[in-house]
Amino acid sequence: MSPGDIAFEHAVVPMALVAPEGRLLAVNQALCDLLDRPRDQLVESGLQDITITEDAERLVTVRRRRLIRSDGGVVAALITSTLIEATPHSLEHYLLQVEGLSAREVRSGDQEPLDPITGLPNRALFVDELRSALARASRRAMGLAVFVLDLDHFALVNERLGHEVGDRVLAHVATRLQTHLRLSDTVGRLGAGGWLPGDEFAVVCEDLEDERHAVVLAERFDWVIKGPLVVDDHELSLTASIGVAVAMNRETSPEAVLRTAEAAMWRAKQRGGAGYELFDEAAHNRAVSRLATEDALSRAIERDELRVHYQPILRLDRSSVTGVEALLRWERPESGPVAPAEFIPLAEDSSLIVSIGAWVMREAVRQAHEWRQRFPELGLTVSVNLSGRQLGDPDLHELVSDVLRDTEIEPSALSLEITETVLIEDGDRAWAALKPLKDLGVRLEVDDFGIGYSSLSYLRLFPLDGLKLDRSFVADLGSNDKVEAIVSAVIGLAHALALTVVAEGVETPVELGILGQFGCDFAQGYHWSRPLPPPQFEQWLRDYVSDRTP
Repeated sequence: MSPGDIAFEHAVVPMALVAPEGRLLAVNQALCDLLDRPRDQLVESGLQDITITEDAERLVTVRRRRLIRSDGGVVAALITSTLIEATPHSLEHYLLQVEGLSAREVRSGDQEPLDPITGLPNRALFVDELRSALARASRRAMGLAVFVLDLDHFALVNERLGHEVGDRVLAHVATRLQTHLRLSDTVGRLGAGGWLPGDEFAVVCEDLEDERHAVVLAERFDWVIKGPLVVDDHELSLTASIGVAVAMNRETSPEAVLRTAEAAMWRAKQRGGAGYELFDEAAHNRAVSRLATEDALSRAIERDELRVHYQPILRLDRSSVTGVEALLRWERPESGPVAPAEFIPLAEDSSLIVSIGAWVMREAVRQAHEWRQRFPELGLTVSVNLSGRQLGDPDLHELVSDVLRDTEIEPSALSLEITETVLIEDGDRAWAALKPLKDLGVRLEVDDFGIGYSSLSYLRLFPLDGLKLDRSFVADLGSNDKVEAIVSAVIGLAHALALTVVAEGVETPVELGILGQFGCDFAQGYHWSRPLPPPQFEQWLRDYVSDRTP
């Protein structure tokens, strides 16, 4: 017996040598003792014989698993695997090391690295596994590829069939992906644990020869997702937007590779989905720029680079200013203003929007309170946008409560705007977040109405006070009869549901006149003023009050 064999046999850590197809080649005495099974029973059996059924398929790609003792009892354990490469005297195989968990460790939610719906590694664990894979690739001078798969229009599955069916769909997709992976590959669910729908999966495949190999795998995943799927008698046709990032013999971080794959995935989605995009040099340059922008944005508050601009909201039947909308702006000293369309989606993707949004709310409500004192005859309200991530923040209710208390502003003077897409994607959680806010007395409005899924049922389900008609509809007033019919119908529907309507983006007297004929309640746009910084907006208010004073 070689020294290596002796060390394996007498190790206190339970261990096994496993063939790529899952057959146990050798076990040590510690594993026999842990499972209370004789060696000859374990050797030549398969992983499926000693693990809970759903665990066997993903034993090597996750850490916490359940093993079966001879008496049928279950042993919870952490399992790690190491690839042992083929030599002239042995075939490629895996070394498994098993660490039993105490009852306290099993109960501890803080240590659970798995998504409860699919059983896959969550984002944190996947990044951990990717880090190990990158280290192995560097040692062996081989490449690897990371694939990010986002299910197209998955929100519609949740909306039409319910979240329970949606969860089962995710579980089926996870199983399909695992079935078509090698033992050395890892699949995870990136959205697991977050508030927004987790329909993003990620896969890392090792030992790639070149980018062509990655393309073959991407085509395989595309085919796997597109296969007919029946869940609870519902036949579904799924597609996915797939981003591919290849790391070939170069040092890089797991976070960088994953971001690269996500950037490619978004490019695939922007091209209509149902396909894959391989990350290229141009995309790499865009990602580098994006990372630099994100890094600068993360320090924008402390550097005093963020500003809140304000645009007036007028009541049409009285032609009077009644409110302002707070709009975030970013002014970088070295390069000047950054377009909101460039940095706000970045803030939302990176979760910076939570801290930035909190700053905007405090600043906007504080400023509005000052103007309410200086111009009491106007009774100004202030509208602040909420992103999906903010709505899912457990501290949101406390934030709004603190802002109302600190400024002593009337709750009804604060209007929170949420896009309809956020409401539809996870209605139950949206309701759970909005109801306590409504109980505070603040107003709740749907922003950009008409550009999302437009499932009108949510208008009666949520505690809403109004909606804001997207400016894409307003721009066609006076030139498109169909759009005018839609706008008229939306206003009528909103009023029937006791909702007010704000028209965004009003620029011409023609648009204003048609909105007035349709009975629109409020409007905002360049017809009156562009968004202005506080000093200029305050002067605009002074001029407005002066012009109306007899």
